[in-house]
Amino acid sequence: VLEHSFVGLTFLTNRVFEVTNFMLMTGSLIRVENLDEH
Repeated sequence: VLEHSFVGLTFLTNRVFEVTNFMLMTGSLIRVENLDEH
């Protein structure tokens, strides 16, 4: 059971990291586009 929860926790952490990374990348792109407009 402990091993299973550890795998789940690792998967969850990877998911959160991917989502955070994606949000940061998207935010950077939006910021660059806004700067180009002005």
